[in-house]
Amino acid sequence: MMEKQELWDASAEEMRRGYRIMEDEAECLFCGQRYYTQEIYAQDERWVLGERKMKSHVKNVHGSPLAMLLKLGPEALGISAMQLEMLQAFACGQSDQQIAKEKGVTLSTIRNYRFKLREKQKQAQLFVMMMTLLNENSGHSIQQLSDTALIDAHAAAVMRDERYELTEKEKETILKTYFDPQGALKEMPAKAKRKLAVLAQIAENFKPEVRYTEKQINTLLQRIWPDHVYLRRALVEYGFFQRTADGSAYWRK
Repeated sequence: MMEKQELWDASAEEMRRGYRIMEDEAECLFCGQRYYTQEIYAQDERWVLGERKMKSHVKNVHGSPLAMLLKLGPEALGISAMQLEMLQAFACGQSDQQIAKEKGVTLSTIRNYRFKLREKQKQAQLFVMMMTLLNENSGHSIQQLSDTALIDAHAAAVMRDERYELTEKEKETILKTYFDPQGALKEMPAKAKRKLAVLAQIAENFKPEVRYTEKQINTLLQRIWPDHVYLRRALVEYGFFQRTADGSAYWRK
């Protein structure tokens, strides 16, 4: 889910509604689904324009923009795991008393989380404005280098460190080196940075949020590399896939 560049580059209003308008199309920020804004689509025994269809898509498929953002995980949101749990509880409308009982903590602890999250919100607002002004003053994005640009880590990355410091040119070179023209993997790179780039490319073969059986996963991965078990395990380990506890279903985050 949501490793798309469109999500990182979306405005506050676009994130709030869960989609963006590009010329004559509405595109979902969370899965890439598109509808032409001036076309008519069937919906609940009615006919609606594309943007109305997109609003329904966000609600019916993803629940809400808030629900999808809360699924990103603590690393992507820059918060602790417990802070994310608290936000999820607040989003569900639970009272402080209910949350305290469920988490086994005191009401003062819940109050402290509320205070810290509010402080984090104020800091984030200042930081976003500072980066916006910096980009405007410099004339380009902070990730833009002299002759290429840094690529954002995928949204579900389990860690965010130097392994994700990859430029567009480096990615292009890695993919040409390790994949043949048919998309099959020639070998698995040993270096972590290259391996992550390869796994990110492999993950693109799967649709976000669609649940696949282990057999379906294996079939698709075998076309890419013989050791499909290793690929499947690595995709889970590095946060590209999630799976049920019993391994009966896998889905791309």
